[in-house]
Amino acid sequence: MTKARYSEENASKAITYREYVESEGHYYGESGDCMYTYTEDGKEIKIIGFRMDAKKIKIPNKIEEKKVTEVALEAVYSYATSYSDYHVDEIEAVSIDLPENVKTLSGNFVEDVVSLKNFKKYTVSSKNKYFKAEDGVLFTKDGKTLLSFPHRKKRSSYTVPKGTKTIGKKAFMNTIAVQKVSMPDTVKTIDSQAFYSCDATFISLPKKLKKLGRAAFVFCNISEVTIPGTVKTIPTDCFSSCSRLKKVTVREGVKNIGGCAFA
Repeated sequence: MTKARYSEENASKAITYREYVESEGHYYGESGDCMYTYTEDGKEIKIIGFRMDAKKIKIPNKIEEKKVTEVALEAVYSYATSYSDYHVDEIEAVSIDLPENVKTLSGNFVEDVVSLKNFKKYTVSSKNKYFKAEDGVLFTKDGKTLLSFPHRKKRSSYTVPKGTKTIGKKAFMNTIAVQKVSMPDTVKTIDSQAFYSCDATFISLPKKLKKLGRAAFVFCNISEVTIPGTVKTIPTDCFSSCSRLKKVTVREGVKNIGGCAFA
């Protein structure tokens, strides 16, 4: 099955999104505020879009007696009148509720959620075996990976729960309210672009941190940072374009500094 994706060529056509999906060989359906198709094997349901005016997105657990197991927001331009009417930042969603059966968040899920202009909260069924939400923040079920911090969540400070081991890719991307992020020593990995364009002015790196991802803090507003010696490599672009960064302390033990790491 060919994956339906937005392209300039299709955007120029005066067709509805439904017509586009069906032209790509997909079955298209609607349920509540969600648009859906089948997963690759045809046995389960994949959510591919939301209504633009929906405030609280409640993803159904089943549709047509098939389990809803996947959410892919690359098609989140929803029920635009034509394929060229896609403006993801106009979608009104404030929250997303994941049901019991969802096990895959595919495509650029976290990045696409960041594009929702008012997004503040995740909720997850307690019966879901793959994900959970704590204080509106999305984690893997075991709590070891923080997947996504809602970028419009109104919190001036946030403490990552003890036991978290990884800050996921783009997890704090474009957060605008939180000014201080504290991490426990259980955090060993900060993934690529985890704090991309984050407005926080203070982010404490764990003393036992082992890995920083590429471009982890690009365009971040931090004014100072201390990198523990347990981190062996500061990767390329890690703190690039941090215009307010005035003080950097690199502890003994760091062996490599990548290109433009502080440019």
